[in-house]
Amino acid sequence: MNSRSLAALLSAVLLVHPVSAAPEASKQVDWVMTLGCRHCHFGEQTGITMCKGNCGPAAEKDGTVYLLTGSAIPKDFKKSGQWAVKGTVSPDGKTIAVTEMAAQAPAPADLKDEQPTKAAANAKPYTGTVAHTGAGLPTLTTTDKSVYHLKTSKAASKAAGHTLTRIGGGDLTGVFTATGATYEDDSHTWIVVDSIQPAK
Repeated sequence: MNSRSLAALLSAVLLVHPVSAAPEASKQVDWVMTLGCRHCHFGEQTGITMCKGNCGPAAEKDGTVYLLTGSAIPKDFKKSGQWAVKGTVSPDGKTIAVTEMAAQAPAPADLKDEQPTKAAANAKPYTGTVAHTGAGLPTLTTTDKSVYHLKTSKAASKAAGHTLTRIGGGDLTGVFTATGATYEDDSHTWIVVDSIQPAK
């Protein structure tokens, strides 16, 4: 067989059996991320719309949500907050195998809502007593006994996010006014909070 025939034969073999690309190496990360639940906080990004059996830890960085695995994840991940996350991103870029996590205390300036976020067009104020579930989700109960679970909108300020984290962790109680739009899923009625302040 001459060299031209051999080259043609090799080309045909490669067309039928292309060489597989080597799998992408896993990436080590040390990121500050927003912790939450893949259903309760990040359902819009993950596509998870049903609560039962689908709640699990996830975290967001720069608009991308990663599912989290590993024993270092706190059990009360639903209270959210900023966390330093160390671990390995899976080759498909969807999951982080966490080796270490540490909560990040907010800077004093991040707790001041001097310029509250402009509320969404369909937002309304809801005033009631704040508390938290056993899993750490912040809630607000109005005087008519309606219970709302709380999560921040994409436009909410850092201060609003920290306030909800402190409520979810049991560090803040009392009567608050949360402004935001509401919706219901298969298990809760939610306020997507644009701003939240102690009631006047």
